[in-house]
Amino acid sequence: MSSPKRAINLARVSTPHQAKLYSLDYQLEQERLYAENMGFVVVAEFKDDVSGRKLERDGLEEACRMLENDEAEVLDIIKVRIRSQQPFAGVTADCIVRSK
Repeated sequence: MSSPKRAINLARVSTPHQAKLYSLDYQLEQERLYAENMGFVVVAEFKDDVSGRKLERDGLEEACRMLENDEAEVLDIIKVRIRSQQPFAGVTADCIVRSK
């Protein structure tokens, strides 16, 4: 039997409007549920609340570092429809699985 994949949850928003519609805490909550349903073990969680114009995103950079150092295999991110004015009815989790 193989070990469960180690996952990193990343919540992110780029604008104050997005932060009101899709709170970072709500995103992490949904990502935890997704990880549980997929059988992943969450090893880290990060929040990025920065402008989409900035390339420096501390949470994303740390998550990528962890993936590169074999500290996790999965990066779990909620898909936020940037131009949508209405909250999404369901949650879509984008799951990036690094293959060895």
